[in-house]
Amino acid sequence: ILVMEEYHQRLVLDILPSAKEKTFLLTDYAGLGKKDIPDPMGGSWEGYETCLITIKKCLEQVITRLKE
Repeated sequence: ILVMEEYHQRLVLDILPSAKEKTFLLTDYAGLGKKDIPDPMGGSWEGYETCLITIKKCLEQVITRLKE
């Protein structure tokens, strides 16, 4: 389970504590360090673009990792 923010991770684990071993911050799973990807909802267009770029970069790394 890949999440954008530590807050999301806590919510998942509150609902399903047994998922601890398979729930990760997207940035951490991608090997880019433990950092949140802020939800751009209600923000500027630039905020959405930044979020998109970050998620895309992370997913490219995840795909590479899964292929190995």
